[in-house]
Amino acid sequence: MNGEFHDYANLAGNSGVKKYGLLEDGSMLVLFKDGSVYIYPFILNKKHIEAMLLLASFGRGLATYISRNKPLGVRAALVFGIELGASNDDDDDEGRDGE
Repeated sequence: MNGEFHDYANLAGNSGVKKYGLLEDGSMLVLFKDGSVYIYPFILNKKHIEAMLLLASFGRGLATYISRNKPLGVRAALVFGIELGASNDDDDDEGRDGE
């Protein structure tokens, strides 16, 4: 995958994760319901990426894993200098704090 997003199944029905993707270097992208996009660089998160991809493929537990294990992520807007995926939803920031 080349930075392409895939829908997160959200089997529990209350996840803050909306989509996820994988970059060619193994880094993971996560789009949260609030519209924020985070990049989790592979080089800084080797031990987390495998678990995060497994949870993403299951469609359950990814936001909780991120909240509990605190992998090092960077908000994509800071990396690219633009605002990505802005949303006007009334949903809270529950995305990064658990499912």
